[in-house]
Amino acid sequence: RYKKFPKDSRQKILKAIQSLAYDPTVGYRLEGSFKMFRALKVKGNRVQYRIIYRLVEEQRQVRIHYIGPRENVYKKIKPPKS
Repeated sequence: RYKKFPKDSRQKILKAIQSLAYDPTVGYRLEGSFKMFRALKVKGNRVQYRIIYRLVEEQRQVRIHYIGPRENVYKKIKPPKS
């Protein structure tokens, strides 16, 4: 799936994902029914991408749920069931 992005965007996305290892709170917290997620903005040449992820603090993990164009974010992710 990673290869579906243009090459220059792939490099920017990878760099953004790597930044989460150093500071997982770098993204902004989403609101409403998506409040358990955070989002990180990545600017491509023509498209703005979002990396939607969740912090799992008890396991010290960052779980990425979606990477793709900004306009599709809320259609593609679903809040986890409580």
